Amino acid sequence: MRVALVAQNGKKEALRAWATKHEAKLAGHDLVATGGTAQVLTECGLTARALASGPLGGDLHVAHLVATGEVDICIFLRDPAVHPAHEADVSALVRLALVHDVPLAQNESTANAVLTALL
Repeated sequence: MRVALVAQNGKKEALRAWATKHEAKLAGHDLVATGGTAQVLTECGLTARALASGPLGGDLHVAHLVATGEVDICIFLRDPAVHPAHEADVSALVRLALVHDVPLAQNESTANAVLTALL
């Protein structure tokens, strides 16, 4: 499966812990991630194609991959305490995941459920 991973800055450490816990399951899949998230995944021993960081267009690039059928699952750990300046990009990604019926996990519990059910 093709899995896109994004974690806002306040959720990078949560992603690190989650990816480390699920490294074996994630390793067998084609991973793509926004810049900082890809770096975290690499530090966890995973290989991910790195896109630009979210504020520099990475979230929109993930949205494009969703819209063109190049992503099967999207895991986007969002920080509810932060309203990013590029919120419109985040909204576009969420909307396109809904339109194209791509599973979109926005917290760890949902990411665990998606991982268990689909990977």
